[in-house]
Amino acid sequence: MKPRSPARVAVGVVGAALGIAYPFLVYFGLEQTSPAMIAVVVLAICVLRLVIVYRWRGSASLHGSTNIAAIALIALALAAIVTDSSGYLLWHPVLMNLVLFLIFSRSLRQPPSLIERFASLRHGELPGPARIYCRRVTLFWSGFFVVNGTIACLTVIVGNPRLWLVYNGMVSYGLIGLAFVVEFGIRIRYRRKHQALAAHGVAGGRDPVGP
Repeated sequence: MKPRSPARVAVGVVGAALGIAYPFLVYFGLEQTSPAMIAVVVLAICVLRLVIVYRWRGSASLHGSTNIAAIALIALALAAIVTDSSGYLLWHPVLMNLVLFLIFSRSLRQPPSLIERFASLRHGELPGPARIYCRRVTLFWSGFFVVNGTIACLTVIVGNPRLWLVYNGMVSYGLIGLAFVVEFGIRIRYRRKHQALAAHGVAGGRDPVGP
């Protein structure tokens, strides 16, 4: 597998940092300044990210789903600047879950599944049972982002800033981490099961399974 370029690492770090810090930036920032000023900071970060993508990967990369999300966030930030309203800023977590759902679910309609693509980068072409497993994991994450996005939407509708921060800044990431741990445990058991079948020469157990 080829090492990631510094540009891709930079883009990934900026995107991840913005996603994690965003609820705290908005919540605590609104206690100190106006929604428009917070939106200016968000706008600057998003534009910087898109500039890095364009500079290092070309204009075609701006059509990717994650960058479309950044452009949508820029639109929300601009709306917050014009209206000086915090309401637009609160929809970012909902938007992120929607984008992730579209990315994962689209790969189910246009195989290989997203998880299979990730696994193939490390292990090469996967055998049949592994591809089925990867597809199930991709389906699981698609459903997860629907549920997570729905709850994030409810925290916006309820209109309680502290509830919005607690869920979108802490609980949501905790659930993602828990889902990763559970999936990893299932993957290990699934892999051992098929390795045991292979050891006994059972049909269908000759191929290694799991990303």
